[in-house]
This record gives sequence, structure tokens and C-alpha cells, in this order.
Amino acid sequence: MKKIVFAITSLPIGGMERVFVDYVNLLSQHYEIIVLLQNEEGELLNELNDSVTITSLERTYGFKCKNTPISIILNSIRIFKIINSIQIKADLFICFTTYNYILSRIILKQQGKKYLWVHNNLKARFHFFKFKLWRCLMNPHKYDNIVFVSHKAHETYKSCIKLFNSGVVIYNPINTSKLLRFKKNEHRCSNKFRFINISRHQEKAKRIFRILKAAKKLKCEFELELLLVGDGPDNNKYREFVTKNGLDDVVKFTGKLTNPYSLLSTSDALILSSEYEGFGMVLYEAITLGVPIISTDIADAKMVFDKTYGYVVDRSEGEIYNAMKSFLKERYKLTESFDATKHNEKVLLDFKSLIGF
Repeated sequence: MKKIVFAITSLPIGGMERVFVDYVNLLSQHYEIIVLLQNEEGELLNELNDSVTITSLERTYGFKCKNTPISIILNSIRIFKIINSIQIKADLFICFTTYNYILSRIILKQQGKKYLWVHNNLKARFHFFKFKLWRCLMNPHKYDNIVFVSHKAHETYKSCIKLFNSGVVIYNPINTSKLLRFKKNEHRCSNKFRFINISRHQEKAKRIFRILKAAKKLKCEFELELLLVGDGPDNNKYREFVTKNGLDDVVKFTGKLTNPYSLLSTSDALILSSEYEGFGMVLYEAITLGVPIISTDIADAKMVFDKTYGYVVDRSEGEIYNAMKSFLKERYKLTESFDATKHNEKVLLDFKSLIGF
């Protein structure tokens, strides 16, 4: 059986981390998988299959370091020694984290095929100097190939780098068994139309104020509720806005949830208001559970979801408001089911085609 090493910083509750666990568990049915962590921590560690081998810099070398420029500089001598001392025998090495300089250098020192996963639209995330710094630290040109999780991420990367004509697009897999295991079929007591947002509470990327301001206007016309699942640096700002504008009876904060799917499956619509996303995994999870979506035009949302599974709109408060209002007027329901099994079969086929075994 071929051996594959997947490297990631740690496994807290997060979008990329959930995808990582789903990927590793799916591939562990076909390959021997080793997970290389920088810091052996996170709520999702226990969700890895028993057949997956876990190793970490923290456990093996007693080394724990934040993945920040200052921390890297302060620990540079020790990091250099660790990078040069680690040797892992495997057929393929995947740096699944797009921004971890330490793990990237370790992967690039190994003997075997090496791939870098890019989960974000880097042009939207970084200004010019930061993008240059990312290229300098991560050395993407030294990998055998770069995998992008959406066509938009691939195209924007090509627009940033002249003469870059490589790279492949492989979508993220969907953990259908987990989704269906947590799905709830009971009816809610309330007749209010329930919107749900599941994301990190960080305004720069997620733009949750777009939803809150739309909900403020819609409250006067419709019976609705909005669940905000997640946490983050701007959580208190959202709470203050809700209280100040008398939305406490409309907006409910749940905090981070290991299992958000029971709430998702009993909601009437998922709403994603982000300025940018690499993939938008929660959109796929929603339609797998039969929940329609409203999303801003991020990643490949326009190509995959628009008009079939909901509305994909421009990135503005006004467009979010109009889409929410339409959903409320129509009591929007999905008329077409999404075949997640077929989606996963293509993901696995694309992955095997990429690695050649």
C-alpha cells in the first residue's frame, strides 16, 4: 500500500481542518496515511480514523511554536535544526496548510512527490507585498504541483504570476456519512423562517454585518430567525449590534459547535456573506442535507449553485437583503437533490489521476 504524508498545523474546529479530516479519512481507505502536525492539539484530532498514524513536532521534538513571523524568527536556529533532521519515508508528501512555513520546509526536504494545497483566493487575501512574502517563505515553485480547491482560486493565482501555467483543481470531499448521522428530521415548533450562518466571526473575510443589517430591515416585514454559529475576533461587535438594534429576538449566537449539522439540517436556508472563500465547504454540506443556500459570488459558487440550489449574488448588503427577502416571500425550497456520492467519486478519481497511483 502506498504511503502518503499529510501536513497541517493543528486540528481545531475550522473549515480547512474539517476538510482535512474528511480528506484523510476518505483516502485512508485506499492508502497508508501519516498525519504530520506542528502542534498536536485540536478538537478534531479524535475524528481521524484509527488507521491513520499521527506524529507531531511537539511530541517528537518537544517543539511548540506559533506559525507567525516573530515566533519563527525567535526560534529560527531550533527550527533550522528540526527541518534538517526530519526524514520520513513515504511515496507522497502533501502540505495541506497554505501558510505554514515550517511544515512547508520540512516537506520540501523529503524524498518523494510533493504537492501544495491552496485553499484560498490568495489575490483577495493578500496585498502585493504579503503575496511576495508568501511566495518567498512557502516556495510554491519547488513543489511538483499545486492543488487549488476552486477554479477561481486557480485563475487568480495564474493572474498574479506570469508564465504560471501549471496547477490543478480538485474539489474538497463531502463527509456524507457524518452529515446524515447528525441530520435531524423533526419539525421545529416555531413557524419563523430560519436562516443560519456557519463561519468564523471575522468581518474582513466573512462580512456578517451584511446579514445582520439585512435582518434588521426584514424584521419589520417578516417573521424570521437567524442563527450565527461560530466565534472569532469580531463576535462582540456582532453581539453589540444585535443588542443596540433590538434584534435579540431574531438573532441567536450558538458559539463554536463540533456538530453544527443538526441545526443546519433543521434550518430553512444557509446564508454565506463572505468577501472571499477558497471553497465554501458549508454550501456543499447544506445542499447535501437538502437545505437551499444564499451565497455571495465566492470560489465556484456561481458555477455550481446559482438557480439550482439557491441564489448566488454580488458581494453587497443590498444583494444579501434582496435574496433573503425573496426566500422569505417564496418560502424557498430545493427542487433538485445534490448527489454527494457522485461528487466524492470525482474527487477521488481526480486525486488518483494527479498522484499516478
